[in-house]
Amino acid sequence: MQRKEKGPRRRAIEQFFVRWLARLLVVLVRAASPGGRRRIARCFAGIIRLASWPRRRLVLENISRVLGDTHTPEQQRLILRRSVYNIAKTAVELIALPSMSDDDLKQAISVEGLENLDAALARGHGVIIVTGHFGNWELASALLSVLGYPINVVAREATDAFVDDVINESRSSRGANVFGRWSTRQLLRALKSNECVAILPDQHAKDAPIRLTFLGRPADTAGGPATFALRTGAAIVPVFAPRGPDEHINLTICPPLDIEETDDRAEDVARVSQQINDIIGEQIYKQPEQWLWLHDRWKAEHQIADTPNR
Repeated sequence: MQRKEKGPRRRAIEQFFVRWLARLLVVLVRAASPGGRRRIARCFAGIIRLASWPRRRLVLENISRVLGDTHTPEQQRLILRRSVYNIAKTAVELIALPSMSDDDLKQAISVEGLENLDAALARGHGVIIVTGHFGNWELASALLSVLGYPINVVAREATDAFVDDVINESRSSRGANVFGRWSTRQLLRALKSNECVAILPDQHAKDAPIRLTFLGRPADTAGGPATFALRTGAAIVPVFAPRGPDEHINLTICPPLDIEETDDRAEDVARVSQQINDIIGEQIYKQPEQWLWLHDRWKAEHQIADTPNR
């Protein structure tokens, strides 16, 4: 399925709208009560649904290909609607983070499995935390930082400088360091200092990807987390922070992955990367409404389908 590239005029209009909306959200969210933030998140979800309408067909097609055997079309549409609300709620909670107290943060999130993170750090080679755009991944790193863990977050840059500043200001408001995707030296230095590096490898990888599977479908995958772990001896610890029915966030820290190293580094990276894909996928299967379905994770599959037979 070929999709038209956005023209410069459309990009400029979208960037203006995004910056205006971001400024408005910052003012409203940081002045609002918890109840007011929930209302803002519902309104923001409506804006996201409207803005993402052109890709709705693609998103529902992705949901159907993954969950069509277990969920009816009506359930799939509900998953998309709840997924959009989760995105909006996560964004609002991130913007609100600098105005929240540490006690507010601790009350909003329950934690299970801290002993797994402690055991991984006890190895002395650093920890690579892997998670997905699932539940509230943003507050998870903030809470771990508040609890005294040295957190470094790897994040993609936003297309708008103001939006990027707002997001990273919020992320660093609890002491986490924010690195770009290409900050290899800083990441290696953090691991060497036995710190935690949080990476979200559940999006389409453009640069030097490994073609693996994600939720059973071909997906270009970033090999960075596996490469760093094999190079440094760092433990890979999966962490997930889904919302409960009452919207309370339940942070679960899983045991470190078992990483087998052989003489074939490329094969090792691919195998460990597939392990990461699989464990993130397991969480999505359990609570699909918590994941970022608006992102087209399967561009690789679409490229395969669009390639003419020779």
